[in-house]
Amino acid sequence: MLNYSIYLTKQPVKSEEIRQAMREAEGALDLALMKAENELLDMLEEDLFDLKTEVKLVKHTIASDDPFSLPTKHTITVTEEKKHEQKR
Repeated sequence: MLNYSIYLTKQPVKSEEIRQAMREAEGALDLALMKAENELLDMLEEDLFDLKTEVKLVKHTIASDDPFSLPTKHTITVTEEKKHEQKR
């Protein structure tokens, strides 16, 4: 569709039919672009929510008096595991 539009705009003679076809082509391209943008926004909406949530968390953490700490994971060493097995 775009190739035809370019071809028709370069022609020295333009009838009302050509002008009408060009307007329709421009309208169709505008609709296609708007639909693509809306679909992209829908896909990015969850990522945007996650980002905003993380920013709020960081701001809250910085503003609080508590030191920033990550949850600790408890690990069992091989020797501790053997002790547990011996107790069973």
